[in-house]
Amino acid sequence: MRKLPEGRTVRFGQTEFNFAVAETGVELMRGLSEVTSLESYEGMLFDFGGPFGIHLWAKGLHFPIDVAFLDEDGVVLEFGSLDPDMESSFTLKASVLSRYALEVPVGFFEANNIRIGDKFEL
Repeated sequence: MRKLPEGRTVRFGQTEFNFAVAETGVELMRGLSEVTSLESYEGMLFDFGGPFGIHLWAKGLHFPIDVAFLDEDGVVLEFGSLDPDMESSFTLKASVLSRYALEVPVGFFEANNIRIGDKFEL
């Protein structure tokens, strides 16, 4: 298994999470590709540096994930899913410009009561 980028603590409300953070071009392109376990991380946060038309795909992904797209202030704008085994959810495009994409195991947002309009803090 390849090593994930360094992690950061991110807070949603009163709860803290540890996410690997993709910021460089290579990290953004690789994402969770060829990762078989998140180990000590709860997910991966992609920082595109500013509003961007984010388009993700499941190539090399070994497990289905849920995705949140967030604006520059860290507000959740929308959710989606990627599943490497299903053609209908092999790619995912944000419907609005977003700065961040947060990829987590399926069910993470529901289990942690994270909804559209919630805000995260780095």
